[in-house]
Parts: sequence; C-alpha cells; structure tokens
Amino acid sequence: MRDVLKAYPWAQRALFRKYHVGGCHSCAFQPNETLSALCQRNNLDPAEVLRHICKSHTEDQQMQISPAETAA
Repeated sequence: MRDVLKAYPWAQRALFRKYHVGGCHSCAFQPNETLSALCQRNNLDPAEVLRHICKSHTEDQQMQISPAETAA
C-alpha cells in the first residue's frame, strides 16, 4: 500500500469513501500490506478497486489548482 499511496496520494480517502477501508482503526491497513491482500481481507475485487483508485485520482487532480491560478 505504501507504493499505491505514493503513486496515488488520495487513494486512502478514495478507499474509505467507497469501501470503508483504511479510514479508521478497525479497517486500517499497514504500509507494507499489498493491495491484493487488502482486497482479499475485505472481499473486494482488486481490478475494480484499482479502477476506482485511478478514477478517483483523476477526479482529484481535476479539482486541484496551481499557485498561479490561486494568485490570479
């Protein structure tokens, strides 16, 4: 999950929002846990979860504005 979160910084929020995974003590994951293991433990389809992470990442990027845009 460490690599997933490095590549997709908002992945934990996306996972919690849709699957209630990774947002609280009872559903937390460890940085060294794999996405596959996380999905298996939570009865989730890894391919669908990865699609959701990618889609959420794209949506989050579209909401971001640059410092120059903020200044303007």
